[in-house]
Amino acid sequence: MHLVLCSLLAAAPSPAVTCLPVPDAITTLGDGAMRSYRASLKPDAKAPPVSAAPSDARLLLRLIWSAAAKSEPLKALDPFMERAFTWSSGGDASAQQALTDWARRDATPKLVRDAIAGRCQTKGATVTCAAAKGPRLVLEKRDGCWRWTAFVEAG
Repeated sequence: MHLVLCSLLAAAPSPAVTCLPVPDAITTLGDGAMRSYRASLKPDAKAPPVSAAPSDARLLLRLIWSAAAKSEPLKALDPFMERAFTWSSGGDASAQQALTDWARRDATPKLVRDAIAGRCQTKGATVTCAAAKGPRLVLEKRDGCWRWTAFVEAG
């Protein structure tokens, strides 16, 4: 009995993996498609270790860093963003508006990578990463899962 339970627990996906966001188009295909999508997510081996972040937030940070280097970075970043996303101080909290604005700014994917490669700090249920100059990237832990909730100028 104990051996069976241990093997079941070993085969179960880690909480960090089950917390990873999934694009809406894949969600509509059901649980199997969502599990396959999450299993396919692998950060670039060159992604920074972000060791100052909690272990369960590191994977998400490294995946965001890797997505920002893709040939279509905004399309790759979109699934990792909360729909209510802060991208401009005083602006609407909308991932779609952020992506529309970022499409006019070629530097945004590099700024995302710079923030993650910069200094990360954890304070309670919030991880903030920022380079010496540029916007800060914010993850918040909600319902036991880390979510990318903001990318705004420090201030």
